[in-house]
Amino acid sequence: MIRKAGFRGLWYPFTAEECRAYVGDIKRDGEIINGVLPHAGWPYSASMIKEYFSGLSEDVKRIIIISPSHYHYLKPDHFTICTFDKAETPFGNADVIPFTPRSSIVSDKAVADEHGVEMILPFIGMAGNICVSFALISEITSLSALDRLSDELSENIDTDTAVVASSDFTHYGPRFGYMPYGRKGLEKAIEKDSEAASLIAGGRTDEVFNAFRTGTICGIAAMMILSETSRKAGLHGWRGMHATSADSTGDDEDFVSYQTIYWR
Repeated sequence: MIRKAGFRGLWYPFTAEECRAYVGDIKRDGEIINGVLPHAGWPYSASMIKEYFSGLSEDVKRIIIISPSHYHYLKPDHFTICTFDKAETPFGNADVIPFTPRSSIVSDKAVADEHGVEMILPFIGMAGNICVSFALISEITSLSALDRLSDELSENIDTDTAVVASSDFTHYGPRFGYMPYGRKGLEKAIEKDSEAASLIAGGRTDEVFNAFRTGTICGIAAMMILSETSRKAGLHGWRGMHATSADSTGDDEDFVSYQTIYWR
């Protein structure tokens, strides 16, 4: 069964030629393995996603994408998985490898509807020779659940497997009902997101859980799992690119913040 590309031609270009013209060629020549990547439409996210794939290790043959759900309720402390065996991209169908953690629920509908997994798929198609696995998670309620979920992810990782946590950072302003720093909170929001990203990169998930779990960072659960899994694997993490939607729109009252994080 094929996961159809529901956002193709809307949030990113429709054809392979248009995608290549938008982002240019990708040559994998780095040592990056795991990453946190944004999932906004390509006008906001493409350059940041490209940075990951350009630095991706050539040893990586499979990427597990972990995303929140923006459209469906998900059971806390569980992965939501799917039964797809192909995923449509502008570059052809990518192979989907089953991801089978013990704490999981199957919902093809939730995975099919989720833009958090789809924004990354054209880059997988463009890079070539990479298969993909999908998992969704929106909430972790305890540090013990985080420890268990990171162990379950680790059990599904081979030497040629990378993991991407799909997440934007703070959603700020009246549109999102979140204004703890007042109507002009751009500078403070960026500061707090930088703090969160540094903690995530450093594997300090207990501090992330206590300080950031209830904000508007949509993929905080996915990022905590990836951070803890990377820490247990002995990987080194660091912050990559940062941007906000205000960079393009000029709107510093309603904005979304984006931050990449990498591990090797």
